[in-house]
Amino acid sequence: MVAVLLLLCISIMQAQTPDVKIDQVAFMQKFIGSWRAEVGKDTIMVFDVIPYGKGSEREITLITKGGDISMAKMLFGYDEENDKIIEAIIYKSSPNLMIRVWWATSENSSEGVLLKDIADPENAEFKMKGEIKSPDLFVLTHLFNNNVVAEYTFVRQKE
Repeated sequence: MVAVLLLLCISIMQAQTPDVKIDQVAFMQKFIGSWRAEVGKDTIMVFDVIPYGKGSEREITLITKGGDISMAKMLFGYDEENDKIIEAIIYKSSPNLMIRVWWATSENSSEGVLLKDIADPENAEFKMKGEIKSPDLFVLTHLFNNNVVAEYTFVRQKE
């Protein structure tokens, strides 16, 4: 009886499928192209993603009727050792460099925090969540103390 129980337990354990590892680089490449989001009255955000090796170069511009109001350049790359996407961002109006860490949580969603919070992302004060709704639409949500403070819906721009 013990032998049968052991065999049954081993069979059940072998039948369980391990967690599927998400290809972080493939996830990152889903964003290649030009995107646009309405972010306020008469204000749009343009987001351009250009592939660069296993990462990407990105540029964001906030545009209002009066012209550009903010610009940033980013470099995204995959950190194989930690299985995370690293983002370095610098705003044209600021000399400070910001480092954020992203990871895909499913084939269509991701989360991110500032580098300083990567050891305990659940308790990070500032978090980001991304959700791909279709190949041509994604939503980026910013959270502060787990409360949504901004949500942007980006639409892929056709060439």
